[in-house]
Amino acid sequence: MVSPLSLCILAATLLIVAILVAWIRGTKLPVALADGGVAVGGASLFLTASAMLFAAAQPLEASEFWREAGSLALVASPLGATLALRSRGRRSILRALLASTIALTCVLLWLTFNLRGPRGGWSPSNAVLVLTAGSIAVASAACLGWWSKRSPISISLLLLIPALGCTPSSPSQDQVGTLELTIRDKTTGEVTAARVELLDEGGGAVIPDDALTVFSDCGNVPVHMWLPGFASLQAMWNGDRAVPNPYTGTTQFYADGLIRVQLAPGRYSIRATKGLEYRQAHGTILVEPGQLKRIDLALERWIDLVQEGWYGADDHLHIPRPHPRFDPRLATWMEAEGLHVANLLQMGLARDVHITPQHGFGMSSVFKRGSTLILSGQESPRTHILGHAIVLGAGQFLDLPSEYLLYDRIWELAHQQEAVNGYGHWGLGGAEEGLALWGHEALLDFIEVLNLGFPFYDRWYEALDLGLRIGPTAGTDYPCLPGLPGRDRFYAKLDGPLEAQTWLESVRRGRTFVTNGPALDLAVDDVQPGEDLWLAEPGKVTIRGRVRFDTDRDAVDALELVHGGAVVLRVDTPTSPGEIGFETILDIDQTTWLALRATGAKLGETEIDLRSLFSAMLVLDRRSNEELLRSLPEGSVPRPSAAHTGAVLVTVEGTPWLAEQPRGREVAEIWLARLDELENRLDEDQMVRWARFPGRGDGIDLRTARANRSTLLQAIEAARRHYATSGH
Repeated sequence: MVSPLSLCILAATLLIVAILVAWIRGTKLPVALADGGVAVGGASLFLTASAMLFAAAQPLEASEFWREAGSLALVASPLGATLALRSRGRRSILRALLASTIALTCVLLWLTFNLRGPRGGWSPSNAVLVLTAGSIAVASAACLGWWSKRSPISISLLLLIPALGCTPSSPSQDQVGTLELTIRDKTTGEVTAARVELLDEGGGAVIPDDALTVFSDCGNVPVHMWLPGFASLQAMWNGDRAVPNPYTGTTQFYADGLIRVQLAPGRYSIRATKGLEYRQAHGTILVEPGQLKRIDLALERWIDLVQEGWYGADDHLHIPRPHPRFDPRLATWMEAEGLHVANLLQMGLARDVHITPQHGFGMSSVFKRGSTLILSGQESPRTHILGHAIVLGAGQFLDLPSEYLLYDRIWELAHQQEAVNGYGHWGLGGAEEGLALWGHEALLDFIEVLNLGFPFYDRWYEALDLGLRIGPTAGTDYPCLPGLPGRDRFYAKLDGPLEAQTWLESVRRGRTFVTNGPALDLAVDDVQPGEDLWLAEPGKVTIRGRVRFDTDRDAVDALELVHGGAVVLRVDTPTSPGEIGFETILDIDQTTWLALRATGAKLGETEIDLRSLFSAMLVLDRRSNEELLRSLPEGSVPRPSAAHTGAVLVTVEGTPWLAEQPRGREVAEIWLARLDELENRLDEDQMVRWARFPGRGDGIDLRTARANRSTLLQAIEAARRHYATSGH
């Protein structure tokens, strides 16, 4: 691994060489530095353009293709520049190379200060590759920059032409009308932020100039691996006012509550949305030339869960926050979606953690405005072998690059800082093996069971059947999966005002319910989800359940009581419009868990292809993956309306613990089989196939896999002993 000191020494050496060459050749150093500045600008353009082009052409199966294509592009560029110079009789190649050397020194220094030591995870061979590619790129950029200075007029004209072509023609004021839109909370009368859709008669979207600019980062450009600082820059220029909505198939925008826009004459439709707790507001307007039209839209609540102690959160947002000045805009954005807690997850590959940069972590970085919290977290480690892990509330980004496959090391550090740990994406994508490996160590606090609008509870149920204290959460993985912030969310119950520490404690205890619309209430002898009920002997318990929903957006067809993973009661008769409830008495003869879930369909939304959705996550051949894909319907289906509470653990003294019961022993056998599968995948011949940088989007290389293998095999043996003896 290359240390910052080594890079500094190399950079200093190159700088000394550049100065010596300049002195020997008689080149004035200021001239060389000026050319170096041109080279730096050109080099960044070459690196970025090349990375984007070959990354876009990369087939998932050929993990090394992008690097080979990029190398070819970088090798070809200086040859083309040299031929161009020769054809014009320019022979000052040494001067151009001198400038490129100085430029390369600047790039090396930049990398040194941004990589922060071992976080980059470079091996010596990769460092040589990057430095060689950088040398070639800056050399070609220096040549082109030197040549372009010989023809300043032509270059200026080339830059001016696209600028002229992009200049819009503005209609005169008497040909357009003006719309002033105000969005208010109907209860308070105050102006409120919302997501807005403004469509003309042909269905075309209008995006006002004063719409809120939003931004995100999924690391689609692999230049992050070479230039970590690029992530922060990308956050600043990657903003957009237009927001594609996959649920409606239209383009929308965010507003702080006040919008003024000039419109061509005609009829327009308006729709305002504010998360899950408000009904949508609709309006139409006829715009006439030269006239000002004002319209007020009132957003009305169908439920106010904060009044009942529930606060909604999205645990999985990839929104950069590189500087505190971004925080107020982010808060407005989350308020427009009715979110109370937004968890912004920095992530990356095993060798690079700079995607979705955050300006800080822990309580000191929390931004609070009203009942909105902005928190920084991490999606790391994240691999196709052991799943995508999420840490919320840690005091800093937790990263152990040399032990990247040893998730338990990170989770232990997180718990020491009173943070919470979990798995994203339904506990799939490798998390099945991760759960079997470390679930019994009490390091996991939650599983994301609702993602991309689809509920999948099987892996979570397995954990509960083994007696593991793991709660349910939900998140959108915005923008890496198509969606909108907060569409899949979970509500946490707090006994007092919203604060980051008390919210984390509620998540840790599993006092949650997940939803993409409906709201759930469950009480077992007045004990709520995330709490324990103790019975001295087998007996009866009284259970009250209720689901409430917005009848304009959700068609809930049933409320189901889940007892130890099985549905024991299904109620489908509404007690009132938008509500289904029941009260029942249940015999409890042994220790078990109880939860409540709602099922149905979303109204007025596009359909979804579930096989394509899950195929994106199930990247390795696994028996369970094949079975899951076979169970899914072919083609597109209506989007489900779904909600599920956390579990109430009912302990009956003198009866077997959950892991000792028949279902617990059955799950233990399933998890033991997954441990066998993981052990097989750690064989040398298997590792050579999957541990290839950049691999399946996680950056694990063979050296790291080999270094972590013995510890993983020991953990597998420890887990086997636990599951083999827990049922006896």
